[in-house]
Amino acid sequence: MRNAQLKPGYNVQIAVDSEYIVAADMFQDRNDVWTLIPFLKYMEKELNFRYPSVTADSGYESEEAYSYLRETGQAPYIKPQTYERWKKRSFKKDISKRENMAYDKAIDTYTCYAGKKLHPIYIKKQKSRSGYAGGFWRGNLYRSLRSTVHGADPAVL
Repeated sequence: MRNAQLKPGYNVQIAVDSEYIVAADMFQDRNDVWTLIPFLKYMEKELNFRYPSVTADSGYESEEAYSYLRETGQAPYIKPQTYERWKKRSFKKDISKRENMAYDKAIDTYTCYAGKKLHPIYIKKQKSRSGYAGGFWRGNLYRSLRSTVHGADPAVL
């Protein structure tokens, strides 16, 4: 390394049940997000048992992990990466954040504070490094139906 720091080329994972270590494994990937699913599969194979719930810190949060846990019938207790930001008063009062808007799942729209329905412009699919096709990124990809009617440029919105 140029800055004279050594960076580990591995990642050790441990699983704990009632303060006892029940499984441990080592991965070459330094990022936790890519180790959760292989570690859970390893645990299931070695223990011949699948835990009904999984508790993990925010480093393990991903759509792929949630999807895997849902498919295997395990309840996920994973702290969201944005949890600390969500707790701040400035975030809770920011009306531009979609987390602070009402969402209607049936018609896939958010309703802003002005009462306007925000419809999706497009849905972008991404493929993760492990091959999981998902990641419906919507970020700021919603616009008001009124702006569409009046011909506003969606790039400006």
